[in-house]
Amino acid sequence: KKLTDVRRSDFRVFMKQQRKIHSDIILCLDTSGSMGFQHKLIYTRLAASGLIKAAIKNEDRVGIVAFDNYSKITVPLSEENNDAISDCISKLYARGNTNIGDGIKTASELLLEDGKQNEKHIILITDGQPTAISQGTFEQLKKMEEKDLTEESTIMETRKAVAKGIKVSVIHVADKNDASSEFVKNVARAGKGNIHRIGNVKDL
Repeated sequence: KKLTDVRRSDFRVFMKQQRKIHSDIILCLDTSGSMGFQHKLIYTRLAASGLIKAAIKNEDRVGIVAFDNYSKITVPLSEENNDAISDCISKLYARGNTNIGDGIKTASELLLEDGKQNEKHIILITDGQPTAISQGTFEQLKKMEEKDLTEESTIMETRKAVAKGIKVSVIHVADKNDASSEFVKNVARAGKGNIHRIGNVKDL
């Protein structure tokens, strides 16, 4: 048509539906012996349950990696609120040492397993007291003098995760002035993620 012949009725509006962005989330749970004190494991269970409920509601996929001396996949990534997740959380118990680096490494590998393009997050729930390191990681870091290798392994695995497009956030189960606070801040900073502290029921 000529411009002079165009009328309002000739126009149509087309709305493109925005694609909802989904996430793959691994809860990386500290189940070492130190989590058995001061209700830490109870807070961990409650925080994990809340995060899983929110993830399922948002149609995100969620999985669980637990760690003490070593890490283990306890629930693979799933978008369904199945019984395996609830059973896993209820059966968590505290024992052994704290190999945070191995937990982050396993969580990262699980997120990258199927190649989906979802946003990828690791949420580490810990009291921030690493006491163990895997043999392979020790061989890589043993030349670092005057360094806490358990902390260095955590930072190293966190940076590796970030390099692969994974954000690492931390829920710090500890009192406000806990000695591990600075280390936990460094993990969240290296992971380009967030940090939240749980010291009592109100913090949940």
